[in-house]
Amino acid sequence: MDCGTEGDAPPGPVAGDGATDRIPLAVVVADRDGLVSHWSTGARRLFGAAEEEAVGRFVLDLLPVSGALPDDAFTLDGTYAAHDRLGPDLESSLDGRLNYPAAGRARLSVPERGRADVLWWAYPLVGQGDERLLVLAADAERLHPGGPDGGSGAAAYERIAPGFALHTDFPGADELARRLPGILPGMSVAESARIVAQVLELGYPVLEFSQSTRVPVTPDWGVARRTERPARHERAARAAAQGLPVPEESVAETLRDSVLPHIPPRRAGCDLATRRLPGTRAGGDWFDSVKLPGARTALVVGDVMGHGLDSAAMTVQLRTAVQTMAALDLPPAQLLRNLDGLAQRLGDDYLTTCVYAVYDPIASELRLANAGHVPPVLVRADGRSDLLDLPTGAPIGVGGVPFEEVRVPVAPGDRLVLCTDALVEVRGEDLGVGLAKLCESAAHPAASTDDACDTIVRALGTRGGRKDEVALLMARLNGIAPKDVAEWRLGFDPAEVGRARAAVREQLHDWDLARLADNAELMVGELVTNAVRHAHSRPIRLRLVRGDTLLCAVDDDDHTLPTLLSAGSGDESGRGLRVVSTLAREWGTSRTTAGKTVWFELTPGRR
Repeated sequence: MDCGTEGDAPPGPVAGDGATDRIPLAVVVADRDGLVSHWSTGARRLFGAAEEEAVGRFVLDLLPVSGALPDDAFTLDGTYAAHDRLGPDLESSLDGRLNYPAAGRARLSVPERGRADVLWWAYPLVGQGDERLLVLAADAERLHPGGPDGGSGAAAYERIAPGFALHTDFPGADELARRLPGILPGMSVAESARIVAQVLELGYPVLEFSQSTRVPVTPDWGVARRTERPARHERAARAAAQGLPVPEESVAETLRDSVLPHIPPRRAGCDLATRRLPGTRAGGDWFDSVKLPGARTALVVGDVMGHGLDSAAMTVQLRTAVQTMAALDLPPAQLLRNLDGLAQRLGDDYLTTCVYAVYDPIASELRLANAGHVPPVLVRADGRSDLLDLPTGAPIGVGGVPFEEVRVPVAPGDRLVLCTDALVEVRGEDLGVGLAKLCESAAHPAASTDDACDTIVRALGTRGGRKDEVALLMARLNGIAPKDVAEWRLGFDPAEVGRARAAVREQLHDWDLARLADNAELMVGELVTNAVRHAHSRPIRLRLVRGDTLLCAVDDDDHTLPTLLSAGSGDESGRGLRVVSTLAREWGTSRTTAGKTVWFELTPGRR
């Protein structure tokens, strides 16, 4: 029975977990020598190896659990370096290093299946038995619509990641322990109980969907394929429908969670990851990422002081205001000044700390401003980590305090870490101690931004009996290489439209993107025509940026933003943006210091 075998019907879901169906987990145990001792039926299905082939083999030969064993066992590119380094010392290595569980996501080659997308959790095991590592794994593709099992009706999540629910009193522990010997034949009831107890102590495995919904793995070691609203939201809704009083804390959490951003894992030139650790009381911690013109990205983390419904409501208002102001492409210091003025108009009961940063992957530069917040950490590609020296400023809402902007040059591979103070602050301990620990854990080598976030959470997430929630945002700054950027300066002569169209077509052929040339050339012609018509004295700038999408931007010195109009077939004007809105994957306009930018994106698969 492996959640069970093919003939077993899985039991009902755990009360409140919102699961309507399950996907079996692979369950694997390795001994003190790092050799597989137990291999479930689910492991055979997921990894393509039968039990008789897997048992006795080194665990890293079969599973993508890099980071779950000591670092010196791996080369810089993440491949295993020397099996004999672990040998009989694996027990002490695990006991000494793996004080926390590890998790990750990996793509690997599976016999007869090709490439597989795997989510995994790894737990160090201690005690009298031979078991020293427990690994759980699931097929990520089956959690998406159209996966191998159809995935009918499943929500289209932007991000699915493995995580841990710390200090959880999980009601299904006994059932979970009872099932484990059936999943792993040969395991005794005592061994099973010991393993389950350690899983609960180290952190119950959960899935994080789009960074705002956390779903526990169920007692039959299965993963929910489809989720509903969190249970606390359902309880609050039922209470309101019955005319019963709804606890303010539930309302506050529901209000804040309803607008938590679904930050994509990648923006132009950077990879993103976030974590939000709930506290025992609802607060005003938040993060966001906003797409800006010119392939830039705005990153923000804020903390509304206080707790409860008013704090949650202020969080919603400020986050919405930041998104609106960021879309206007305001410089960081100006944005904080505007936000400060807005906060004072909303009321003087709540103050907010905030860091706002803009990353330009083409110029390889960060522009940052701080409003009384804990400083960000910049981890250099070579492993050095430092707190950024920003003028601290005063919290949003104080009023009359200037904010200053700092420009920081960065390089591909650097990482920016933004968090709220509850992650580093412990009562009775100097704040510098927590900040030093943040720098140390942020600098730990990691295969991805998600792995790096998990390392920080394991190192700092449970210090000092934390009661306040935590917001954590990390960006890996990959940059955009000069070879992926093309730029032209254009005059005001209508003949420049033809020159621009020809230059774009030629560049796309050079980039092996000729399939996009027809649409791109047509839209560039429309935008440059408008720019030639309305520009004043500065040259028009045309820029192409090649990445996951093709970005095209046209800048001129006219501050009037174009408007999408309804235009008939006989109209001589008004069709330009209609053409762009029809053909582009995404498009937009914004004011700049010198005038305005109009941009659009195409994806390589779109014609």
